[in-house]
Amino acid sequence: RLEQLNEYFKKEYNKGFLKSSPIILSNSRISGLKAKGLFLPYLILEETNLNDADFRNAFLRYSRFTNGVVLRSDLSNSDFCNANFVKTLFIKVNFTGAEMNKTDLLETNFCEVDLQNINGLEGALNLGRADFQNGVTVTTREKEIIDLANPKIKELILVN
Repeated sequence: RLEQLNEYFKKEYNKGFLKSSPIILSNSRISGLKAKGLFLPYLILEETNLNDADFRNAFLRYSRFTNGVVLRSDLSNSDFCNANFVKTLFIKVNFTGAEMNKTDLLETNFCEVDLQNINGLEGALNLGRADFQNGVTVTTREKEIIDLANPKIKELILVN
């Protein structure tokens, strides 16, 4: 059960074990994973395809989603502080209400993604070097933050 798994990971996190011995699911194809409320900081998903996942309300601080593809997934209200999204392609992903302070977005590609009410977006790393295309949904606040980082971005859909 997810509750028992979360309790185990919280104990390991508090001992510092997840930092030194993270869960690694790299070079994988993962489809339909339902892990709403998952507590798994330091998760490594490098060069992984993640499709149709439900990670709503997940605690994924310090995680690495690098050089992969995330498709049609719900990551809303999840905590990605200090996560690494370098060179990851997100297509039709819901990030509404997610926490992204110090998340590295270097060459991250957002396509048809919902970025409304993101927390900590102004503290995201390399925001100006992320790519936004094919209608990324934002509020006025996110649009202003993204425009400051890269005024050339035109593919934002403003929702008030």
